[in-house]
Amino acid sequence: MKLLEALKFVAALALAALLLAGCEKNEGSGAPMAASRDSQAMALSADSATPQTNGTRHIELTYAFTLSAPEKDVAALQQKHLTECRRLGCEVLSTSLDRFMRDSISAKVSIRIAPEKFPEFEQAISAPPVEVSYRNESAVDQTLPLIDAEKRLEVKILLRDRLTAMLREPGQKSPADMAEIERKIAEVQGEIESATARRDYLRTVTQTVRVDISYYSVSAKVSGVNFSPVAAAVRGAARTFTNSVAALIVFLVWIVPWLPFAALVFWIVRWLRRRGRHA
Repeated sequence: MKLLEALKFVAALALAALLLAGCEKNEGSGAPMAASRDSQAMALSADSATPQTNGTRHIELTYAFTLSAPEKDVAALQQKHLTECRRLGCEVLSTSLDRFMRDSISAKVSIRIAPEKFPEFEQAISAPPVEVSYRNESAVDQTLPLIDAEKRLEVKILLRDRLTAMLREPGQKSPADMAEIERKIAEVQGEIESATARRDYLRTVTQTVRVDISYYSVSAKVSGVNFSPVAAAVRGAARTFTNSVAALIVFLVWIVPWLPFAALVFWIVRWLRRRGRHA
């Protein structure tokens, strides 16, 4: 039994020596091949890794409001809300203000604000004379996309550092080998910048709250009754009347230059008929 165990130990040592020799041979086969193996290994580990959460959820929150206010107050309210937004340290994403034929006005605002400042901002935009006619809240879980982006970024940074170390290692490298390593480093650096931008975007949308506000004008209420349909009908009637007058003016401008010619043709026709009767 002791002889058998000794033979097994010797065989294990011989197998380890053969494997070590094979590894040394592969290491001397060229830097680009090693870089390619490292790239494939890193990419495989990134693709096959399953993101693991640590219990913290990263939620992207979006609130949408539709606000109604008197026509004369819409523009001032938009500016007031933007001022309040800047006071609370939020980020303005976009704004717009549209007027339609001087009888209605609409506006839009999109911002990002810290979650702890959102209740105060919501209270500010809901204050009179504003009437909140629509409110919506949506949530998207970005936990796995964010963790995946962070893991992929870590892998790409490790790959870049490994390639940089290979480039600085002492030893004989052909110009082609060095050019290949430098090309691979530049390629990985571009991927790192893209992955960093995506990670930062996901962090931003999960650490802040997006608020989209739409403003619409309404006519003033009398004794709690909204007369905006009546006002709209009056404006529609006035618009129809003015359009009719405009069409009449266009018709007159078109027909007046032809009246002398039409009168001449009519006179000639009558003269010919009279002459025919006398003949």
